[in-house]
Amino acid sequence: MRYLIDTHIFIFWMSDQLQRLQQSTVDLIASTDNEIFVSAISAYEISLKRKLGKLSFPENISGCIQSGGFLELPLTGKQAELAGDLNLVHRDPFDRLLAAQAIDQRMALITLDATIASLGAPLVAA
Repeated sequence: MRYLIDTHIFIFWMSDQLQRLQQSTVDLIASTDNEIFVSAISAYEISLKRKLGKLSFPENISGCIQSGGFLELPLTGKQAELAGDLNLVHRDPFDRLLAAQAIDQRMALITLDATIASLGAPLVAA
């Protein structure tokens, strides 16, 4: 199976905060039977929050994605347009883009944010 992880899931994984996730989620992400993706959107969100002083995270986010055993998912114009067309119930632009990528790529989005469900992406509750 192929999954996209939300930014906070990636941060928890890389900062060894796995206790914040259900054991079933840890097992799903760790399983070599699954392909786990981190979006370029997450790299942007982390970089921006780091610049604003809201987050401490290592430099070279792409390197962290690779060292964590994840695959990097680029953003396409089609996905950006889809994000803009999603309902306006959930306005967080990062979440909207991640949901659009999950919908477009037919992946479930692993997240702790249940409000993303309003955007129509299939979710796995972390």
